Amino acid sequence: MKVGLSENVGYKAPININILGTPFLFFGFLPILNAANNNIQGFEVNGIRATFYNCDQNPNSQITIFPGFSESIPSTYKAGGAVCGKIFSNTLPNPSSRVMPPEYFMFAETHWGGCGCYEQTNQLSGAGVLGVNIGFQ
Repeated sequence: MKVGLSENVGYKAPININILGTPFLFFGFLPILNAANNNIQGFEVNGIRATFYNCDQNPNSQITIFPGFSESIPSTYKAGGAVCGKIFSNTLPNPSSRVMPPEYFMFAETHWGGCGCYEQTNQLSGAGVLGVNIGFQ
């Protein structure tokens, strides 16, 4: 795993890196070096497993968060899939019911291997996702 501030050395670059620029927070899960594995990959969201078969050895297993300071329009690239659906359908609301201020919300993209999926938070209008916050446990 890699956590990088405006860098993704050893991992495939985010789709929006040339449009939204820096800074960005990068969470890489599959280094390019290990992408030759045509196998089942995945992750867990609040106890729910989300797996996919990496059909083409593509090293796109990452989450990238952009603050959107430039207010540029992100890419229109789409590659939906059940894996992304499991990410956003198994997130949890804030337990205190308090609301974060709108200026806190950030744009994010998530990309999972070949034959996994790709989603951007701005394309999730029906999912009720307004922004992204990362929590660690």
